Amino acid sequence: MLDQSNPELLEWLTSLEKLDQTKIISSETQKLLDELGSEDLNIARVSQLLESEPILCARILMIANSPFFGFARQIDRIEEAVVIIGSKTLTSLIYTSTLLKSTSNPSVLPYAKHSLTTALFGKALAEATNEDKDQAYLGGLLHLLPVIANYHPKLEGQLSNELLQAAASTLLVKIGMPESTCHNITNLYSDNPNNSQSKILKLANAMAIILTTEDCPFSSIPNLETLLSELSIKPSELATMCARVESEQHSLFRLLG
Repeated sequence: MLDQSNPELLEWLTSLEKLDQTKIISSETQKLLDELGSEDLNIARVSQLLESEPILCARILMIANSPFFGFARQIDRIEEAVVIIGSKTLTSLIYTSTLLKSTSNPSVLPYAKHSLTTALFGKALAEATNEDKDQAYLGGLLHLLPVIANYHPKLEGQLSNELLQAAASTLLVKIGMPESTCHNITNLYSDNPNNSQSKILKLANAMAIILTTEDCPFSSIPNLETLLSELSIKPSELATMCARVESEQHSLFRLLG
């Protein structure tokens, strides 16, 4: 249960409800995300919306051409990105761009790095367990969005699972994240996650703590043995994933400057 005795943390949680969501995701970007999420995808409309945000376009092309995505050839035009990358991956790129945009505050950088590493591990674990890799990547990427988007020094050392769960529930619903993503992230902070995606996120979160030890904002690690068993992941498979994620992590961290 959330500690009701700390007025500063409760005040921060309340401030999330009042946060101007356009400071996180602009109205134009939200239109783009809505279009990408529609069942009847209009590529021309998506390209038009992207072209109306040149800074976002530049970031997307920069990320798309990083070694992390490893496309066979250079992607020079946003129209190519829409066709080649696809709507799900393009959505992930947009949210990655949103996260990178938030890192001008040095205090936020450790949380952004932790989120990116969790996203990479989530994607790798999802592929190994035949789960939706885009869903896992997005969940890992955004699980700390309340802290990154509304950072305050009072949060240092105070980020309990209960607070993070309440914060994620508040902010992710506010910015219109899909219900499934909201559920996976809030369920991540439960003692016993009740679906595969949340278990993947919990293990990915634990591995991100291990891989970013030097500047990781967290220290408590869940029981890896239990999570590996529940997901039927062998330690040898996890070791292989670590090498892959460390390589991808390096590529993305360079984009953080």
